[in-house]
Amino acid sequence: MFNTLKIGAVCITALVLAVPASASTYWATGVDWTAGDGTSGTSGRYDKSNALGDPSDPGPIDFLSLGLSDYDGSTYSKGFADFTFGKTFKGNASGEVFEVTWGNRSGYLETAKVFVGLNGVFTDVADIVNSVGTGLQFNYTGEFDTVRILDTTRFESNSQSPRSTDGFDIDAVGVTAPVPLPPAALALGAALAGLGYVGRRRKQA
Repeated sequence: MFNTLKIGAVCITALVLAVPASASTYWATGVDWTAGDGTSGTSGRYDKSNALGDPSDPGPIDFLSLGLSDYDGSTYSKGFADFTFGKTFKGNASGEVFEVTWGNRSGYLETAKVFVGLNGVFTDVADIVNSVGTGLQFNYTGEFDTVRILDTTRFESNSQSPRSTDGFDIDAVGVTAPVPLPPAALALGAALAGLGYVGRRRKQA
């Protein structure tokens, strides 16, 4: 009987541990914006809340313009925004930046760098450009709780007066990451494994 119990416990434990974690997409819930050049107007595009939530939010102007940064290839002090999600991501994660450009994308080049950060330390993970579409992707394996997007339009266009007047425009930022198994499922697996161990000890006695 105990041998059967042990085998059953081991099999169920294996099943619990083999269940793959599902993935979920988390949209930014907070943003800290350091405005760049060209953002002195009163247009709705300078409302930080426009870049929060998913990209389906309605409105004629539903995006945040970062402003043209002073990025010189290594340093910068403006024209970027830090997005938070109310959680820390661990392991393999992918992200997507939804950008808005009206008219001819190739005629209004806007570029940006994507960083991921934890405790104020940031890692450069991607370069994105509006000419390729609205869903601009990046990937990272590690731990982070912040996504920083820095406008690089001047740097990439090699011009201090690019056609874009207020930098990269962000509608939404999302991160897709695995959802870990609930503690109850892991506890069940451990408990069943323990029962199997007890059964084996009793049989040996």
